[in-house]
Amino acid sequence: MEVPGSVAPAPPDPRSVSQPATLTRASAPPSAERFINALSLALIRDVGFAEVKELPGGLPPGIKRVLALEQLAVVLRNGEGLAESDLRGHLIRWADGPATTGLPKSCTRVLLLYVFEGPVPESLGHAVVRTQESYFCKGLLIPDGRASGFSLALGPNGRAASGFVDLARAHVDLGSRPPAEVAAPIADALRSWKAGESMLGTTMYHEGVSAEEKRIGDFMGRLGEVRPWATRFLIAACVGMWLLTHGLAGRGDYSLPLLRLGAKYPSLIRDGEWWRLWSGMFLHVGFYHLLFNMLALLAVGSLLEQYFGRVRYLALYGIAGLAGSLASLSWVDKLSVGASGGIFGLFGAAAWLGRRYRAEIPARARRAVAGGMLPCIGYNLVFGFLVPGINIAAHLGGLVGGFLFALVVPPRVLSEGARGLGLAARALLLVAALAPFAAEARALWRAMEVRTLVDYPQVEYRNLEHGWALRHPGFFRHSQSTNVDTFQGPGVSIEVAVFPLEPSADFERNWKQLLKPFFPLAFDRLGEFEIDEQRGRRWFVIRGYTTAKPGRIELVKLGYTRAGPLLFRVGVSTRGNEGDMLFTSVLESFRTKEH
Repeated sequence: MEVPGSVAPAPPDPRSVSQPATLTRASAPPSAERFINALSLALIRDVGFAEVKELPGGLPPGIKRVLALEQLAVVLRNGEGLAESDLRGHLIRWADGPATTGLPKSCTRVLLLYVFEGPVPESLGHAVVRTQESYFCKGLLIPDGRASGFSLALGPNGRAASGFVDLARAHVDLGSRPPAEVAAPIADALRSWKAGESMLGTTMYHEGVSAEEKRIGDFMGRLGEVRPWATRFLIAACVGMWLLTHGLAGRGDYSLPLLRLGAKYPSLIRDGEWWRLWSGMFLHVGFYHLLFNMLALLAVGSLLEQYFGRVRYLALYGIAGLAGSLASLSWVDKLSVGASGGIFGLFGAAAWLGRRYRAEIPARARRAVAGGMLPCIGYNLVFGFLVPGINIAAHLGGLVGGFLFALVVPPRVLSEGARGLGLAARALLLVAALAPFAAEARALWRAMEVRTLVDYPQVEYRNLEHGWALRHPGFFRHSQSTNVDTFQGPGVSIEVAVFPLEPSADFERNWKQLLKPFFPLAFDRLGEFEIDEQRGRRWFVIRGYTTAKPGRIELVKLGYTRAGPLLFRVGVSTRGNEGDMLFTSVLESFRTKEH
């Protein structure tokens, strides 16, 4: 029986009956708390934030969650019922940072994020965003002269910023310069919310946080199984070799001691001294060169050793160092030393770990090993290109070598399935791990045999035009210009110049006046002449030091040819302590002959 004026109820929709638990945007208002739960879990899992569970006096009214990451704290608050006048009190509380809020002491920046379920009034949204670049100093508020919003004075206690999320309009505004760590996760969470995927209850949130904390604990426990003794041993070896180099050099130049102890030198490597490809990794030019490399090795190497284990880590360091030396060999034709090739290999491996194993490595641990690695690599490469004297080829080669190693060899800290390597692979890794130390041992053994440049294999250069010959180390580079031959080695230069003289020149009586054109500076420092009888011929020889070029020793010798007398001027310049000995060898090996 129908009642007049009434409408019969419609039959139930089968779809609504089959999905009674689903809440749609039309049937139920959005929940700020559910969005805050989803966003908090995303920040903890994907970025590495940790929840601050205890604050002095508990959480203030309206605050749903406080998260901390290194220097940044994110305060999540339900914005419903918020008035513009409330912003002042909120900002004052959080802008002072750890001093009054109980946040971790490292948190010098605070983002106060308001989450609104309903539409946000334009004036209120503007007032919230105006605090983006606000600062706090001893509670002093400085009006900015605008109709809404206010600014705070710059102070030593850090920076506070605020933003808001409008769930009704699916809109987020974090101001002009939002913290980079949270801008993308907040935008992703809002997109998920708009798609109906970010409705996370409080119970599920706590279960997710507990599972993530357990995963982090298990992972950090596996990392802690490996103590970074290999890194410390590498640092000790580099410091020991620097002390030995410093002792051999004294106050002189490092070039000759470095050459003796195994520095990378292209011509010697090509002549068969293969160990220099690795032994140069343990050598450094000066204190600051050593200091900066060792600080980088300690910071990055200690972490990577825990990830890879000692053998794989040393193999990574050795292969990266070899790649850097090979790149340097084809690019730089001079003496070079330093651990930079191996260290850049560690940089490359760390950057790859952070990208390749994002799912396997917890965000907090991933930030520690790979956070900021790409900017660090970029800065060092640009610095290497701009500053002369830096072996950028070794840096690039090591970077590529380390990246390729991490591409092929998985870190040991991951699951057992990723750790497994065959017997042949383990044997190759062991050889690569021991190769740098074997090379340095070979270099030290060689250093006992070759103490000065005179002990290196010698070759003889003959100048047929002027009739003279000179024995010198085989790795010296020879160049020639008009009447001048130059032999260049690490820290040493030998120069032979030939000048024709008048046949009537009487050197025995007027040698000072006749030689003045050839020694315009510090001429009085030259020694007295000697008469050397050889094969019935009287040779006129002068030897002495000159202050025109510190560390330079001069030899003047008069020879006779069919074309008349020739003046041979031999100069030996060295920045090390081997000048006298080297000059003696040059004096003995320099020969003139009659035509």
